[in-house]
Amino acid sequence: MVQKVEKFEISSDSWKRCFSLLKKISVKNFEVVRILGNISMLLDMDNVPFKPRAYEKAALSIEALEEDVAEIYKRSGIKGLKQIPCVGASIA
Repeated sequence: MVQKVEKFEISSDSWKRCFSLLKKISVKNFEVVRILGNISMLLDMDNVPFKPRAYEKAALSIEALEEDVAEIYKRSGIKGLKQIPCVGASIA
């Protein structure tokens, strides 16, 4: 038996809400990596071109950081996040 899966869409406001949590709590890099990986999988399931790989690459960059991504955000805001390799404006 095959079940039909409804198309899953995530609004740009959802991304902003995810990352606005960084303002309120200290999020460890591995948690951000996990979130970005999940977003990548959802976009891939929705057959969105290019974006899944962009989120994977951003996750790998954050995973390689020695500094906590929350500290980067606290110190420099979105501008600091955009300076992380492979993290563009829409991901930051």
